[in-house]
Order: sequence, then structure tokens, then C-alpha cells
Amino acid sequence: VCNSTEEKKKFSFHNKIEVIPNSIKRTLYNQRYIEKEKLDLIYIGRIVKDKGVERLIDAIISFPGDKKHTLHIVGGGDELEYLKKKYAQIKEIIFYGPIINIEKFLEKNDVFVSGSYFECFPVTILEAMSHGLPIISMDTSGGTRSVISDSGGGYICENKIEFHEKLSIFKNSTVRAEHGKAGRSYVNKNYSDSIIGSKWIRLIENELTMKSE
Repeated sequence: VCNSTEEKKKFSFHNKIEVIPNSIKRTLYNQRYIEKEKLDLIYIGRIVKDKGVERLIDAIISFPGDKKHTLHIVGGGDELEYLKKKYAQIKEIIFYGPIINIEKFLEKNDVFVSGSYFECFPVTILEAMSHGLPIISMDTSGGTRSVISDSGGGYICENKIEFHEKLSIFKNSTVRAEHGKAGRSYVNKNYSDSIIGSKWIRLIENELTMKSE
């Protein structure tokens, strides 16, 4: 058993592997979609090279014009101190370090952003979707691409110019609401405890049936 189709592809005996993803906690919080010129963006995850946090920061601070968006970065890792020092003079980039309760950050921000180069199963993106946050991800491979494509919950951007275009689009509260609600619906329909639990029960029942034959 593995938690994503992308992970399954790594194994030569993949036809014998069942895909059962992690469940994602449902939230009753109703996201507020407000028209804004300057968005509050949130990244939650490890601050390490393969997560692409530096290229994410670079894309955001290079946004054209005077009205810069603010990026809130939650998490710890090898690159945290290096990035804090490098961008210490840029007030739109805020580091919080490791935080246990991420709920308040998902509730207070407008868009979840990711610079990760690869994700087998993008847990934090799905958690953000469950809170009704639309997603913008930089060019990536793995589960992130399929989740965003299947859900309609956001955009994958191939370069900085496209990233800037999507940020501009999301200043419109109606567009944010459309993508945010689509992502939330997708998570509730595919990753609830009951749905994932039923997959495990079915797998176990099938295994027991095969052994009794």
C-alpha cells in the first residue's frame, strides 16, 4: 500500500500495489473572500532546498508594481536561518518558524503558495484546500500537479511571469472563491476519514477472502 499514484510508479511490481491516500481533516471554517490589492500568501512546510522556498520568495518579491503581496512562511529546516538572513530587509517576507497549530494561518490568509519541485502526496496543499484556500504552485512534478488539475482548486505555473499573472487574477475575490470552494469540495469528496477508512476496510476484506479460498 502507498499513498499516491506517483509513489506507486516507483516500484517495479506496481501492479500489486494498492493506492490509499492519507485522510484530510474536514474543517467547518468558512473562508472569507475579500477583494484585495495586496494578498496575504501562506506557505507551510519544511524550509529545505527541494521545497523550493527560495524560488517562491524570488517570484513573489519580483512581482511588478508598488503593491507587493506578503508571504507568510511557516516551518523549519536547513535553509530557515539562511533565508531569514538573506531576506531580513524585505518586510513582505515573514518567517514564523515551526508552528504546531497551523489552523489560524490557513484561516487568516488568502492563497496557499508552493515552490516545491516534487511532492508524492501534497498533504499541506490538501489541508489548505480543506480550508477553502485557492492554490498557486510553481512548476512541479508528482502529486501536486494531479491534485490541482483534478480539483480545479488553483493553478500550476511554469514560470515567474505566469505566477505573477495568477496572483493578479486572485486579487479578484470571486475568482478566489470559485477555486477555493472547488478545492474544498474535492478534498471532502475524496479524502474524508469515512472514504479513506472504507478503502482500508475493503482492502482488508479482500485480503481475508483471498486467504480463505
